[in-house]
Amino acid sequence: MRKEIPFNIVSHDYERVLKEFVSQIQDKLGKRLVMVYLTGSYARGDATDYYVHLYSK
Repeated sequence: MRKEIPFNIVSHDYERVLKEFVSQIQDKLGKRLVMVYLTGSYARGDATDYYVHLYSK
């Protein structure tokens, strides 16, 4: 059974983690980092407690 987590609850934790992740890869890759984008339920606004996809190039 799929469990929906209210966006405001998910948003707080994921937002902090994503910002830290992006900051760290920016520090490491510098200008070689072209983009970072998020897909999946969090990006659509219907996040669950699983399946977060983050891609970087």
